[in-house]
Amino acid sequence: MELIKEWVIDIAFTLVFMTAIEMLIVNNSFKKYVKFVLGLVLIVVLLKPILQLFGNSDASFVNEIINNQVKLESSSNLDNSNIKNSNKETKEKIITNLQNNANSILKKKYKDIDFESEFQGDIDLEKYNIEIKNVNIYISSKKIKPISKIKIGEDEDKEEANIKEKDGIKDAISEEFGVNKDKIKVFYKS
Repeated sequence: MELIKEWVIDIAFTLVFMTAIEMLIVNNSFKKYVKFVLGLVLIVVLLKPILQLFGNSDASFVNEIINNQVKLESSSNLDNSNIKNSNKETKEKIITNLQNNANSILKKKYKDIDFESEFQGDIDLEKYNIEIKNVNIYISSKKIKPISKIKIGEDEDKEEANIKEKDGIKDAISEEFGVNKDKIKVFYKS
């Protein structure tokens, strides 16, 4: 109601002002330009409430856009942290799968030995690239070996057998995963 009251007062004041200006101006070529400008002023006064409605809604519209942008940025920050967590979990699963595959391949080849493998490397999920830096294989025998007589001079034969076994394990892992043999280390677990 207050808006309409102000609008009527503005129109009345503008009409009085326009009448006074028209009375002061003499009849000459300049009078038509003054009437044109006064007509524009009257149009602006008549449209003032409509302009105010749009002016306020523009401000509220801009505020709404800013609020939505802030909400969008905060949700995108949450999405980025979720993506990072998801990528970390995916990388861990890939490493676990590599280790499980290595263990099963070695168990097929060496049935009497337990294997525990540990892969370390870089995984680039965007490029679908896995770079294995090193592989540690821990082995332990399933069989309980009876205590045998110790004979001097036979240790060299056992060491040669162990070296051949290590080389076989390295060959199997190297062939399957395409890892250089120098990056593969085999340890005995007791």
